Amino acid sequence: MNCKNCNAVMKIDQERKVFVCPYCDSVEPFDNVSKDELQGMLHKAIRDVRKESLKEAKETIARENANLKGRSRSQKIKDAVIFGLQILFCLFLAFCCTGFFVDYQFLALISLIQLILMIVILTMKRKWLKTGKLKFQKIKTGCTIAVVVLIIPWIFFLVNADEYGTLEKEPWPTQGLGSTLPDPGGRIRYQDSSSVSFSASVRHISKNSYDAFIKACQEAGYNVDVEAGDEEFVAYHEETDNKVSVRYYKYDRSLRVKVEKAITMTDAWPSGEVAALIPKPELEKCHVQQMNQSCIEVYVGDMTHDEFLQYVTTCQEAGFDGSYYSQNDYFYGNKDGASLTLEFHRGRIMFIRVYVSSY
Repeated sequence: MNCKNCNAVMKIDQERKVFVCPYCDSVEPFDNVSKDELQGMLHKAIRDVRKESLKEAKETIARENANLKGRSRSQKIKDAVIFGLQILFCLFLAFCCTGFFVDYQFLALISLIQLILMIVILTMKRKWLKTGKLKFQKIKTGCTIAVVVLIIPWIFFLVNADEYGTLEKEPWPTQGLGSTLPDPGGRIRYQDSSSVSFSASVRHISKNSYDAFIKACQEAGYNVDVEAGDEEFVAYHEETDNKVSVRYYKYDRSLRVKVEKAITMTDAWPSGEVAALIPKPELEKCHVQQMNQSCIEVYVGDMTHDEFLQYVTTCQEAGFDGSYYSQNDYFYGNKDGASLTLEFHRGRIMFIRVYVSSY
């Protein structure tokens, strides 16, 4: 509404319920204003507010575009270099597992997730600089928090690196039972060696490397009584009768190796009441592992599988009532308080154990 005296735009005084001219202080009561005039005033006020909002938005966009255009050439080059370095760092996180942490798939997965999040962060940063929209900044902040949280597993792994295995390659043993095997390659996590056995865990072994290692073991003489599968190999040495057991694990690309020294057969068949309870096997050599008043444990060498089965039958005919388990080449029987255990081991060895509880 315009003032009748000076034609200026009058303002509303809600408390007095009048229109007041800001220049000549003229006053016009609400009652003197028609309905059409009030609607016109309302529409005009709405248009003014819209114009002001559009004006402010245009000024904001123009100011942001001016800031972007005003960035110097060196600043743009610096941004491009930093962006490239960040991408290279993400790629390093994602693919370093193929070189050092190949047996820890969870680290590779975390690295790939970090790579994706970092690309999203960099993309949102550029969008925010270009448009100034707050939603891009919020997405960038959320992804940054996620990347920081995902760094925790890396810290945990590095702190406990000794527990999970050294990253430096240890040399394969050149002495002892381990030296009878070829070097499988990879990285040794642990090894244990004594005069009668050797065991080791080796990581970073591909399936092709495992197959090549098994072939090399056979060429080294471990080719007697071979039992081989896709991920397991057991054999005896053609000269020493030492036993090697190899197991491959695809899930972490590692293998477990164990070598057991052959039992030295230099003893004679034991005498005594416990040994007399069972038939004496036909033998050329044996090894008495344990002998006392209530128990004997004997290894009998140079025995074929057919001879083992014949001896099981002989013991059954002698009165030992029990069962033979063909899957494990194992017999267990009892007679008058005495228990008999027979086991056939590859390498042409039979194990005998007699235990008498009443002695």
